Amino acid sequence: MKQIAVLFTAFAAAPVTPALGQTMYKCADPAGIVKFQQIPCTPTGGGEAMTMKSIPSGASSGISNEAKSYMQERDKYWDAKAKADDEESKRQDTLRVERQKAAATREQAAAQRETAQAIRESGRPRVIIVR
Repeated sequence: MKQIAVLFTAFAAAPVTPALGQTMYKCADPAGIVKFQQIPCTPTGGGEAMTMKSIPSGASSGISNEAKSYMQERDKYWDAKAKADDEESKRQDTLRVERQKAAATREQAAAQRETAQAIRESGRPRVIIVR
């Protein structure tokens, strides 16, 4: 029974073992050229250079038509959401400007009332007409 457990554990850990030793470093040399390598970067940019295969794109990229359709619908949704958010932002900006105009009008009216009151109280004799 113990042998089966040991074998099972060994087989379960076997696929993970090679991946543990595969560390990649992205290093730039003094000229600014980016290189991928298996050893840590050095200040001079030296190290073991490696070639990387690019991810295939286009019709044979391995993405199913269903996945492509989903991604297109998702992109349409996010584009529509961004457009709606932009419109709402513009609407809120317009409302904010209109509120500021209304507040400025109220402040101006209050200042005019205060000026009128100061003129009335400036010492001009009051005329009382009795009938």
